[in-house]
Amino acid sequence: MKIAVIHNWPGQRNSELELIKRIRRIAGELGHDSTIIDPLGHPLNDDGTHLDSVRFVDTRQYDFCLNLHYVNPNFFDTFSYAVNWNPLDYVVRHPMDGSDLPADHVAYRTACLESHDALLSAGSEEMDDFAAALNLCAGSHITNNNLFLHTTSEIPSGIDFPDFNSFKVFYIGANWERQHGVERHGTLVERLDASNRVDFYGVRQQHGIALWEGVKNYRGELPFDGGSSIITCSNQCGVSLVLHSKAHRRSALVSTRIFQACAAKTLTICDDNPFILKHFGDSVLWFKYGDDPAENYKRIMEKVEWVQDHPEQALEMARKAHAVFVENFSLRREVRNLLDHHSANVDQYLNEFGARDPSASVDVLYVYRGDQDDVLQECLEDLAAQVGVCPRLVIFSMSCHEDEIRRLVARYDIDFVIVIWTDQGGEGLPLDGMLVAKYLRGHVHGDWFSFYSRRCRWKKMHLTQLVRAVEGNEGIALSGTCVKNQVFTRLEDEYYHFSMNSINVHSRAITEQNLSEFAAERFPVSSLLFSSCRFQDATLLKTIRFFDKGWAFFLVLYFYLEKSRLPAFTPKMTTVFIREDEDWAVDIYLDSRQTAEFEAGLAGAFFKNDPLYLALAQGSGSFYGDRVGLGMESTQFSINEYCLNILRFRPLLLKIYKGGFRALCFLLKVPYKAPVKR
Repeated sequence: MKIAVIHNWPGQRNSELELIKRIRRIAGELGHDSTIIDPLGHPLNDDGTHLDSVRFVDTRQYDFCLNLHYVNPNFFDTFSYAVNWNPLDYVVRHPMDGSDLPADHVAYRTACLESHDALLSAGSEEMDDFAAALNLCAGSHITNNNLFLHTTSEIPSGIDFPDFNSFKVFYIGANWERQHGVERHGTLVERLDASNRVDFYGVRQQHGIALWEGVKNYRGELPFDGGSSIITCSNQCGVSLVLHSKAHRRSALVSTRIFQACAAKTLTICDDNPFILKHFGDSVLWFKYGDDPAENYKRIMEKVEWVQDHPEQALEMARKAHAVFVENFSLRREVRNLLDHHSANVDQYLNEFGARDPSASVDVLYVYRGDQDDVLQECLEDLAAQVGVCPRLVIFSMSCHEDEIRRLVARYDIDFVIVIWTDQGGEGLPLDGMLVAKYLRGHVHGDWFSFYSRRCRWKKMHLTQLVRAVEGNEGIALSGTCVKNQVFTRLEDEYYHFSMNSINVHSRAITEQNLSEFAAERFPVSSLLFSSCRFQDATLLKTIRFFDKGWAFFLVLYFYLEKSRLPAFTPKMTTVFIREDEDWAVDIYLDSRQTAEFEAGLAGAFFKNDPLYLALAQGSGSFYGDRVGLGMESTQFSINEYCLNILRFRPLLLKIYKGGFRALCFLLKVPYKAPVKR
């Protein structure tokens, strides 16, 4: 198998990179290929730094990707695992001070977890329950007993148990809180350092900040070799000190240190983390961790003195802890388990979230207006990659393009039909709404239909998940959408805000508020799937012909007014909206002949006598009220806005007008207000 492992901090040395190296080493020994990539898909070298190239890895060529951090959304078109080993306080609160996060940050982090196909348990009941709760309203990931992965270690060879008649205490940590002026354990490190019984190791500095300044028993950094040096050094010391944050103890989650300590055959002194007490019990020396650093220091030193007085009993405890690790937590065992059960996990996922009938037929509408070979090529690639359904491509075109289309489609094993439009007005193909009406009148073949538009790409499970969402109810389904723009081509070291901007406002269901505002520009047409038989009303087909890109949202509004049902939402971001600039907005009207405002007004005119529609429009204070006379009419009239509206399809004249208007404002010494971008 081919595996992609995501590293969130290219160029930085941390425990995640150490774990990635261990996973890759084991996977290679088991006969599998693996690649390190950043969260946007750029390849990294073995040390976790960017390669010179800014190319993207083709994740369709990989069997799965593995995410080790909770703020990674699944941008990739392959089966995605994410580890669930971060405390709840890190997910829903600020990891530094424990303060509540803004609502959009919480929404983003939960959307990240929902975007993956399977969450790997790390043994925390609290976090396993949180993962299950994410499936409450919309199933997003599978669960089974074989889905687990801990921050664990390999079984080392060539080392023996220490001699506890002479030992030092080994402590290693990132001490990363110091970057923010925070000491995780208060003055505990300072007190332990003064005892001269503890050797401290860890990254010397990060972002120019010395993380161990003032610690005289700091022994330096250890090589980032996948953890081998840590095991060797801790074994030489004999006793390992393992401490956790309050958040980790509360969620019963552990870092890799307990596993490394037991793998190294050392005796472990640790806090009262529930995970350690449950699995290692009396094979470790644990103490009650409190808020007073002085008291914690006293309890640790009592354990150190006990080891000094009871070396033979310490050896027996170390043997027992090592046996628990080997039997239950070796990384080789866990990686092998993940690889051995992967095919079954994919089958389970498709069974739970894919179309029940893999022969289900979906018509995919595509409008070919000429000079679009690259877009049609992308459409064909995406349809050929779809799993769990049988797509049929319906291409609308002029007769002059038919041979060219057939040449392109012939490269793929795809069922297709070309619908030739007879040009009567000499202006080429009509509005998209008219083409969709033509399809619904006489070219329906599948039970469902969707629309493939420029700038959108589909992941291979896109159609099968949408079909599953509407099977049996003849409705509409909507997929989550992520925006991919020029920022993705950069080699960045920090991804949180980029990723958040990319998905935060687009991984949401359509709401009544969206309907009241006719907010079609927030939802790409290609993210919607429609039941073909639901929209056969003759008057409806005559109506949608007046819309361009807004036909899809009009059908959503019509369906809601008829059935009082909003589209079923699948939280997976299987629609990828491509922008050629650095804007995060989804704007499907860039190529439209009609503006969003015009089509909203048109919808208002058609539904102006519908009671439910009137309640929506008036109750929301939406722009319907100002545009179609349903609420208070505007008493202001702007010549500038009027002229801008007239010239919106005359780019050169519009540019000249804007320049002249700005100059006029300057001459008259009145403030210039840039027009609102629609």
